[in-house]
Amino acid sequence: MREFEKRVGAEAANAIHSASLGPNSIRLFLRVYGDKREANWDQLQISYLPAEIGRMSLFLPRVVEGISAIDRLNEAGLLVYGDDNQIRMHAVKARSFYRYIQHLYFILEANSGDQAGLTILS
Repeated sequence: MREFEKRVGAEAANAIHSASLGPNSIRLFLRVYGDKREANWDQLQISYLPAEIGRMSLFLPRVVEGISAIDRLNEAGLLVYGDDNQIRMHAVKARSFYRYIQHLYFILEANSGDQAGLTILS
């Protein structure tokens, strides 16, 4: 967590924590993050049209929970709605968050056979 906060800053880390990202938000983030799109190197970000994000989010439930997943990523600052009808993913913040959840995954994988380790993480 400290490494993540050091990379993005305390304010950005708190915004991600406060957004209370759920499994749907994280799955959508991973899908967008894994997209092979050309970056804007001047601003270190990748821009999407709302329709493109809509296509990537077709797996989400078509209820409030699905819409909330997209909105929570916006609250967290991971997928930011712009005034110019673009949705942006900032490279440094996205990469840092990806590394953070990747580390969490490895911790859970390492402890998957160890029930005592899982109860400590819960």
